[in-house]
Amino acid sequence: MDWNEIWIKIKILFGEFWVDLWPTIKILITEQGMTAFNSAKNIVKTIQETMPNATGQEKFNAAMTQLTGMLLAQGITLGVGILRICIEMAVARMKSEPEVIEEAKSIQQAMNESVQVVTP
Repeated sequence: MDWNEIWIKIKILFGEFWVDLWPTIKILITEQGMTAFNSAKNIVKTIQETMPNATGQEKFNAAMTQLTGMLLAQGITLGVGILRICIEMAVARMKSEPEVIEEAKSIQQAMNESVQVVTP
């Protein structure tokens, strides 16, 4: 790690940004926040598998609807901003896992191969 990276980390830890970020982190590390994040990870993976051709917005809307419903069924109420962060973190986590990416590609390829094109 070079000095520039260290300096950036110091600025993040002690800068004004931390003051704004800390309330969100406090919510995310609660039991409710962790439940929301873990649920979001499962939902995002399922949506990627079942809706591979959907747009990002369509996937996000589906994830938000499912996550909200799942949490409300458990009696958990969190703000929309926190739910958006959970979904975005889940997407980032999924994209960083190569096996998930390869699985999604193979599902997409299988779907493309199963579609028969009929020409007149």
